[in-house]
Amino acid sequence: MKTNSYDGDFSEWAKQQAKLLRSHEFSKLDAENMAEELEAIAREEQRSFRDQIAQIIIFMVHQKVTPDSSDLGTSILDSQLQAQLLLDDSPSLKDLLPKREFQDKVWRMAKLKFNAKTIEKPQDLPDQCPFNLEDIIYFKS
Repeated sequence: MKTNSYDGDFSEWAKQQAKLLRSHEFSKLDAENMAEELEAIAREEQRSFRDQIAQIIIFMVHQKVTPDSSDLGTSILDSQLQAQLLLDDSPSLKDLLPKREFQDKVWRMAKLKFNAKTIEKPQDLPDQCPFNLEDIIYFKS
């Protein structure tokens, strides 16, 4: 069985690695590439969570600065539910919320996206996020 087709056929490589794991043939595993792929999966989970939090913030800023934005409640709730699903699958993502670096990155991203959507009327938004990230992901039932 060819165990290192990582660069040639990723799908086949992944199936082979799963088979080797299940059969406890650890010495045949492509450990270095597996570790890289697992780290990439973790980064993608974090990216998805960050994007979802930024989307909630964009809706909340829009709701705050736009007088007639009552229809955004459903969008906020939908994004909160999506963030909650990500947390259900990966509870450790919650550990990112209090980290200043994460908060700053999410806020910068949200501001850029918000002002890109409102290019005719860009908003002078504060340097720091006016919302508590730990609070905004939880919906009121």
